[in-house]
Amino acid sequence: RISKDIKFREILTRILLIVFLIMLILNYKRILEYLYYLGYEYFNIRSRTLYLLINDLGHLSGRDSIYLTVFRETLKNPIFGLGMVGDRALMGDFGLYSHNIFLELISNFGIITGLFLSLLIVYLILSVLFLSDKNQYNLAIIWVSIGFVNYLFSGSILTDINFWIMLAIIIKIYVKNRRRLINGKER
Repeated sequence: RISKDIKFREILTRILLIVFLIMLILNYKRILEYLYYLGYEYFNIRSRTLYLLINDLGHLSGRDSIYLTVFRETLKNPIFGLGMVGDRALMGDFGLYSHNIFLELISNFGIITGLFLSLLIVYLILSVLFLSDKNQYNLAIIWVSIGFVNYLFSGSILTDINFWIMLAIIIKIYVKNRRRLINGKER
């Protein structure tokens, strides 16, 4: 009897979750409009992100054409890429660059090396985000927020030190935890 009750509750919970997600998806624009209104009216907060999501979901401020141009040129030389700051040279002297860490790595180093570096960075970040040590986790999540997330949409790892600080901290935490596991001193 108990196992049937648990299965029924589990199934009911999943059905309710699916219904909730469907309702959320169907009403996302209204929810965003309400959040935008709530933030503006009560807290005097103007969110450009919410405004863009409400008015034009596909608005990338021209980044889509930058992505396409840099990627097409990288495909012409897939082994070596465009070289360091090749995306800037490609775009001319307008201060334009890849605006995406993965595209920047692939365009700078070529597809094979760029993908390898991209996967290595993602692996290192994910490996430290699942730590049981709260202090290490907190340090990692703060620096991932500062030194990685914004490079998915803007900025360049070549001109900002935050990425390199984040990478050094992530590598230090990773190596420390690997040594602890190898020596059998897991906390």
